Amino acid sequence: MPWTIPNILTVLRIALIPVFLLVYYLPFSWSHLATTALFGLAALTDWFDGYLARRLGAAGFTIFNLSARTAAEIFAGMALGPGSQPAVPPHHSCK
Repeated sequence: MPWTIPNILTVLRIALIPVFLLVYYLPFSWSHLATTALFGLAALTDWFDGYLARRLGAAGFTIFNLSARTAAEIFAGMALGPGSQPAVPPHHSCK
């Protein structure tokens, strides 16, 4: 796999998945906002790497397959992590 900008963005998105889950479970009031921002960043880079891949002519099977798999992993991480939690996590509930 050649190291083009779209490929680098895709690999960075893969590395962002554990960070996404870690930030969600932090016991701070801003953790959900930060998780939302990270997800927005992942979505933005997903769009941008697709745009660059088409623009630079780097859109081949490898980048398409890797980018699609990364998007699926991000959504799976959401479903297994934050998506499986109650609406108000224990560290945010009233006592």
